[in-house]
Amino acid sequence: HACGHDIHMASILAVAVQLKALETSLQGTVRILFQPAEELGYGAKVLAQTSALNNVSAVLGFHNYPTLGINQFAIKSGAMTSNVDHFEFKILGKGAHAAKPEQGNDPVIVLGQLITSLQSIVSRNISAFDSA
Repeated sequence: HACGHDIHMASILAVAVQLKALETSLQGTVRILFQPAEELGYGAKVLAQTSALNNVSAVLGFHNYPTLGINQFAIKSGAMTSNVDHFEFKILGKGAHAAKPEQGNDPVIVLGQLITSLQSIVSRNISAFDSA
């Protein structure tokens, strides 16, 4: 995934500190939410099923975007970055002890090759802004 969850946490905590310092000049309430499992595609749904969004009139999502310079940000209504999808493969094979690999056909090696190949098909041919 490699989007830098540590920078997300540190950045939003820094924003929370700054907003707290401005609290007396703000109208309304600001709520800081940490979305669980955003990379799995269901974190926002889980969050929405709690009371965390009760009486919330607007939501602003944050995600680091390393191509922007320091002190720059982008804002857009609607979807802005990649999506998540799920698929399943079934690899049939016969494992073997590491001392006798010739007794199997090692499905782990097949899986490793599959992961590498699938990653490069999309990442080297399709823009991150397009579905694939």
